[in-house]
Amino acid sequence: MGSARGDGSLVKARKGIGGYQLTFDGVAAHDGNEPEKERSAITAFANSVQAINALTDMTRGTTLNMGVVQGRSVVNVVAAELHAQLDVRFGEYEEYDRAHKSLQSLCQQGFLDGVTTTLTRVIHKPAMAASKRHNA
Repeated sequence: MGSARGDGSLVKARKGIGGYQLTFDGVAAHDGNEPEKERSAITAFANSVQAINALTDMTRGTTLNMGVVQGRSVVNVVAAELHAQLDVRFGEYEEYDRAHKSLQSLCQQGFLDGVTTTLTRVIHKPAMAASKRHNA
């Protein structure tokens, strides 16, 4: 069992947590002088959001949320680098396994030609299912 909630009731179950850092590495280029050389990390990230959100399965309690995002560039240069933090919540290990393998596959395929996507797991806490003993 977990610690008490704000109202004093005991935590009898909780979702598992998967935390990831995604790094998008592209090619910087000046918008006005060399646009043909650019490979935008921001565009790759934008493409990834739709694909990653599609892994959510509300019926199984699995959610994915892209949280903190940091790009590095100036306004007239295409960003070559972007970092994003992804939060995954799940109720069953099988769902975490599905989401984890899908994320690995998506990132390996990439989201834009010329931009590399690196997925790093930074946290994993299994779900805590309610047991009959705790429900009594």
